[in-house]
Amino acid sequence: MTIFALVEFKVKENKLKEFLDFTKQVLPDTRNYEGCVYLKSTVSLDGQKVVLIEEWETKEHHEKYLKWRLDNGLAQAIEPFVSGFSTVYLNTKDEY
Repeated sequence: MTIFALVEFKVKENKLKEFLDFTKQVLPDTRNYEGCVYLKSTVSLDGQKVVLIEEWETKEHHEKYLKWRLDNGLAQAIEPFVSGFSTVYLNTKDEY
């Protein structure tokens, strides 16, 4: 069974458009990364957070992907736009 990763970015004031422009450039690589099943970018109603809803074959696939991103400078690349990010992993229990 697949897992979901909810990745929440806290966007700096007046940086939402720039961050969304940045994500449009890099998220196709995420979607094409081995193990990624689904990816959707969402924005909180107040415009202060961007949440990626990602579905992965396994948690290990996501962790491998995240390591690749961090090793390739993701933290430095997003620093002008966000004040931090966190990830929550979820298992699917039921589908309706």
